[in-house]
Amino acid sequence: MATLKQMEANRRNAQKSTGPKTPAGKAAAARNSLRHGLLAHDLILPGEDPNGEFDVLCAGLESEWQPVTPTGRFLVRELANLEWRLQRHHRAEQGYYAEQGIAATAEVWGDVEPPADPDQRRAIGSRILGRTFAAGSHTFVCLNRYETSLRRAYHRILKQLETRRAEKTQNFRTNPISPQLEQIKATS
Repeated sequence: MATLKQMEANRRNAQKSTGPKTPAGKAAAARNSLRHGLLAHDLILPGEDPNGEFDVLCAGLESEWQPVTPTGRFLVRELANLEWRLQRHHRAEQGYYAEQGIAATAEVWGDVEPPADPDQRRAIGSRILGRTFAAGSHTFVCLNRYETSLRRAYHRILKQLETRRAEKTQNFRTNPISPQLEQIKATS
């Protein structure tokens, strides 16, 4: 238990620390809890899209689906968001494998030259992969859960878009003249 003197010192020190004051400092502090970004509130993380790849992705999906209603545009944008997060997931998974692989390689291989025999190299590679997986099995479970959730949402949106496209095509086949044209035709 803290003494009265320690609690008073703590109160005085707390008055000195009031957090970030500048907009840049506040923006940086807002990302303090960011761990992997798969569930981040902000879609594009700082430094993640220097070449405008997300805008290219959105334009490509809009060109493919050609949404005309606000709901259609929302679904296409949501599809782009999910695809972007899936790409981030793949980068996170590759980075994690690479990091863990370096540690496992040093543990399994050490400073020895790799064997020339491909079968021996494959066997050592399997051991490294096994150690990588064992060392981070909790991380792999989390990554798998996030990927499954993102993929499920992606395919749900994709199915909605396909259903809307089929309904639009079916509606056009059964009634090629729009209601506005029918009204004009009737009044003439």
